[in-house]
Amino acid sequence: MKSLLLIFQLFQPADLAKFHDQRIAQLTPNTPQAKEAHKDLGLFWLRNNNPAEAEFHLRQALPDPELTPFLAEAVAAQGRPAQAESIFNECRQKPRCLSRLSQFAQARGDEETATKLLRELLDLEPTGVHRNDYAQALHNAGKIKEAEALYRAAIREQKAGHPETAITQNNLATLLTATERYVEAEPLQRQALSTMRKTLGPRHVRTALAASNLADIVRARGREPEARALYQQALTVFEELLPPNHPWTQEARQALQKR
Repeated sequence: MKSLLLIFQLFQPADLAKFHDQRIAQLTPNTPQAKEAHKDLGLFWLRNNNPAEAEFHLRQALPDPELTPFLAEAVAAQGRPAQAESIFNECRQKPRCLSRLSQFAQARGDEETATKLLRELLDLEPTGVHRNDYAQALHNAGKIKEAEALYRAAIREQKAGHPETAITQNNLATLLTATERYVEAEPLQRQALSTMRKTLGPRHVRTALAASNLADIVRARGREPEARALYQQALTVFEELLPPNHPWTQEARQALQKR
């Protein structure tokens, strides 16, 4: 006998949506069973990139506090950021909601609010990833010593060889490079690049950015041929995956034009 999961894998999204619709039609409206069916269908449409349908069914499943973040995501995906932010505020006791609220604050240029939200998120869920995010906000605010300490703490907490650890290593190396501490920055950046090549692949944007950042360090230490090779690796990926006028693409081109 085939498992239920394997059977459902044979169906297209439209078939599964029809299955859920038929299930809802057989139930009495506003009953717990009907709300559960609307919940399933709302989450289904959110996963399948139909936020309007997702919003409709998730609203039919309310009140259910567990659905608030998903409803907010559906609203945000339809280009209604103010309303989405208001809904995320209703569930700010959840790490996911605080994280999204900080993103909204950053998007409108309110770095002070974003930093406070990231601090709140770190207090709520003290993980290496959140420590890195908060450190980056402090770094952007010019609080270098605090940011460096948090980056180092995050790396100690994170798993060696994981792409999230590589991101933190990259961020710390960037901070050290900005303060001209190239000898400290280079091994961190090399480790970050090595991990990203292994886990994300050589033709990933994050891998290319790590290569470009290593090139900055290598050039500053006087190893021009190696720097140019790294810039070229990065530029090849940027030109393939990013818009022509993306800042990273332009920076890599300009770096290669220097002699």
